[in-house]
Amino acid sequence: MAYKLLTMAQRRWRRLNAPHLVGSPAVILADEPTGALDTRTAAEIMAFPQQLNVAQGVTVVVVTHEPEVAVYAQRILLVRHGRLVQDGTPEQVLSALPTRAA
Repeated sequence: MAYKLLTMAQRRWRRLNAPHLVGSPAVILADEPTGALDTRTAAEIMAFPQQLNVAQGVTVVVVTHEPEVAVYAQRILLVRHGRLVQDGTPEQVLSALPTRAA
């Protein structure tokens, strides 16, 4: 197995979540994993669960309000007011969203 150098943010994420990864779980649930982070650190953090998914087949379920985080998904389920309103790839779902004013 080839090991890749991890960024400081990824090491921090791994350290905080290591107890939850013991036993090689099939599913990881992450509620707003990048909520209080800057954009660069959030991107670094989201790369790690994505690597777990690709390398080990771990399903990662992320709850987020941020489209910038949702783009890391292979599939997005958009829920509004407790109802599923859209299901598709990031391109399909995010392109249908109204644009935010800067």
